[in-house]
Amino acid sequence: MSDDGGPAFPVPENREHAGMSLREWYAGMAMPAVLAYYANETTANCVADDAFAYADAMIAHSKKDTK
Repeated sequence: MSDDGGPAFPVPENREHAGMSLREWYAGMAMPAVLAYYANETTANCVADDAFAYADAMIAHSKKDTK
């Protein structure tokens, strides 16, 4: 598994539950476009794989820009 990017919505006073990772947030944001692209021609696992691939690319790109 790749870097999850850390918490999407960090709450400094709540260290026990970090909530959704940035990777999960990006994947969720990519999901509508991925679903529209496939239009019922594939399985849910393929859609999830592609959404997380976009999320991983976003995280990698953001780390590249900050170096």
